[in-house]
Amino acid sequence: MSGSVRVSMALRMVLGALAGAWLAGAAFAQPAPANDPPTPVRQLVDRYIAWRGGDAYVRGKGLHTVGAVEAAGLTGVFEDWESDDDSRNQLDIGGVKIVEVITPHGSWTTNASGQVVDEPDAYKYAARDPLGGETLLGIGKAKAALALHGVETADGQAWDVLRVGFGDADSYDAFIDPETGALGAVRITEKGQTRFEHYSDWRMVGAVRVAFTTRIEIGDLGVQTLHVKTAELNPAFDPALFERPQATSRISFADGAASTGWIDFAPSSEDRVYLPVTVQGEPMTAILDTGATASAVDAGLLTLLQRSASGSFPVPGENGVGAAGVASGVDLGVGGLTLHGLNVAALDIAAMKAKSGEPWTAILGDEVFNETVVDLDFPHHRLAFHAPAGYQPPRGALKVALARDGDDRLVPLSLDGGPPALFVLDTGFIGALRIAPALAGRQKLLEGKTTQGVTIGAIGGEAAGQVAYVNRVSLGGVSFSAVPALFSDTWPTASYTDRVGGLLGLGLLSRFRVIVDWPHDQLFLIPAAADAGAGG
Repeated sequence: MSGSVRVSMALRMVLGALAGAWLAGAAFAQPAPANDPPTPVRQLVDRYIAWRGGDAYVRGKGLHTVGAVEAAGLTGVFEDWESDDDSRNQLDIGGVKIVEVITPHGSWTTNASGQVVDEPDAYKYAARDPLGGETLLGIGKAKAALALHGVETADGQAWDVLRVGFGDADSYDAFIDPETGALGAVRITEKGQTRFEHYSDWRMVGAVRVAFTTRIEIGDLGVQTLHVKTAELNPAFDPALFERPQATSRISFADGAASTGWIDFAPSSEDRVYLPVTVQGEPMTAILDTGATASAVDAGLLTLLQRSASGSFPVPGENGVGAAGVASGVDLGVGGLTLHGLNVAALDIAAMKAKSGEPWTAILGDEVFNETVVDLDFPHHRLAFHAPAGYQPPRGALKVALARDGDDRLVPLSLDGGPPALFVLDTGFIGALRIAPALAGRQKLLEGKTTQGVTIGAIGGEAAGQVAYVNRVSLGGVSFSAVPALFSDTWPTASYTDRVGGLLGLGLLSRFRVIVDWPHDQLFLIPAAADAGAGG
């Protein structure tokens, strides 16, 4: 069982909707009965643009909105600034404040605890502006392909569906009334993940029509509703709004040191990375989990420590989506390192550990990796946390550059001599590899192999899969033979995008001394196992 939690991702899906305030979306949609054929593309686009405000919509240079958001059983507030090239979105709900800034020269977001995290892909997607007037007229920054995608029914009405694409597998389906040009829905699929956005209460702001109520449906991640209270068209923006958000450091070393020194792993029958920690000064045992976008503590223990949680946020996990509250102002210590004032996920860890039989009550996740270099010396069952400034890896360590995909850092692996595939680095997963069905099918990894059916538990419930051996796995220039892997029968698309080929877990990582350098998106590997050999 893995304890990976991904609260930050779920919260920031709300921000993704804020950034699309000029768009609209749909609830459930289905093909309409075959009656009238769809309106020709150009005519449909012209009617839509006229309905939104004509030239005022096409030439619009910005929008500032303020309002309320309902999500996870809570009510919060949002504020959004959208200019031609830049955007800033702010969300405050359940004690969690998140800021996202997207610009051509860099994009960033704060996580649930206020740390600043880069978002390398954010501008690429924001610049598409799939339903912007300039995009639809072929004069926007991103060149779009427009095509009719049939007639579908949503909310009891038939709509012509205009598909907007940008030369990849992503698609943006606009549900448009063929008679009036009114926009009733947008179905957005990016990197294999689909969301529906439904807008209502359209009002004129100046000469442009803007939706004042938005309902976003994101499959298993639930529903959020945004209510705009005030909207201003083409305001003058302070350039300071679009600067990198102010970072909040959550880390301190004891006595001004730059490292904790070595900390022994706590005993574990499963060879997991368990650490002795303190939560609000109380001793506990935590799993160190690179797959967790937020640290977590057992909900019952948080209540005893007078840090009760609020809300019920969706938590994407390895097998699907669970739920967790968020508790604020939690201090977590490990060795000579303290993480101050975290917003942590409150999980029913007591039930999870009952299944594993292990004594852990907390999860140490991204917050510690975001601000330290973590040296995992698996051969000697110990680790150390270092300040990133001035850190130098051991001589001879193999450097591996990490790819970024939202909250995830991805490690390139070659399986059975195939092209590199990207795997989430997940020290919360005890196996060597967990492989997504799409990658297994694309590279024919199960052809001719003997398999054994298994069931694995994790956040999101239990899931079935097949265990088989990968003949050869190459990581960082080091190759291993006959590596056992779990081939999942299904894959949690709410948790991982289609860039993710699987999970890289302890079964393979423990054959190295692994130095995790999140601040510079890199790993350093020192092979330790006797069966490791240099190779391509």
